[in-house]
Amino acid sequence: MNHNAEKLQIQIADLSALYSIIEIMNKVTLHLHDQGINQWDYPCETAPIESDILEKSVYLVLLDQKPVGTFSIKSTTLLNSTVIEPENLYLYRIALLPEVQGQHLSRQIIQFACNRAHSTKMTLYLDCWAGNQKLIDFYTKAGFKSLGIFPEEDYSIHIFMCSSEIGVAIKETGLSISLEYLKNFTRCGLIIGLLISIYFFANGLLEGKISIATSKTEYEGFRALFIIFVFIPVGMALNGLVWGLISYFPYLLVRKITGLLFFKAK
Repeated sequence: MNHNAEKLQIQIADLSALYSIIEIMNKVTLHLHDQGINQWDYPCETAPIESDILEKSVYLVLLDQKPVGTFSIKSTTLLNSTVIEPENLYLYRIALLPEVQGQHLSRQIIQFACNRAHSTKMTLYLDCWAGNQKLIDFYTKAGFKSLGIFPEEDYSIHIFMCSSEIGVAIKETGLSISLEYLKNFTRCGLIIGLLISIYFFANGLLEGKISIATSKTEYEGFRALFIIFVFIPVGMALNGLVWGLISYFPYLLVRKITGLLFFKAK
């Protein structure tokens, strides 16, 4: 079972992928610990993952045919010690290598899980350590409904449920990046236009070309001011927007090749 999105593949893992998954989990866990996020224990236990693989619950995320992440989906009525309604899916153990984070792969994983839940007419749940604020913010922005924080033995978990707007929220996240890219070009054009305006205004004053001393030069002076402080900045802002539109698709190509994201969604 594969889910293709450009060079991304999602497939059910078999036992041959066990040690690749363990390696991914350990690298991600250490990366989280370095940030003070105690999402999982290190080193990763092999037995639970092996058991989930045998139950066909574990997925492997491939980018250019290389393992870069993993996640699991299973039917359950219990999230740790918290009881949920029957006939539901649980998305858990989402891990992506640090070097591929920021490329929206997690969003595609969530979309994959939501599509599966929708096709089986089941509700999708997921959780995270209550102290992982970055992940909590991500799930919230993605459209998941918070069900609250639930205590465990020595820690607490934050449980989320997939809402009907999740697909819209995910698409809007991608759209906001596009808009932010174009807004940056427009801002740059506006700033350049204002700098040009200030230059022409200062130069005009020094050379005596801008004056409102007489009725004749008053009209010419205001016209010059309009051209300098309205026409030039607006024109440069529009010019920046046009260049943003022209360069957006090459930017996407560069981002895809290099894995860089120059403009983050707010």
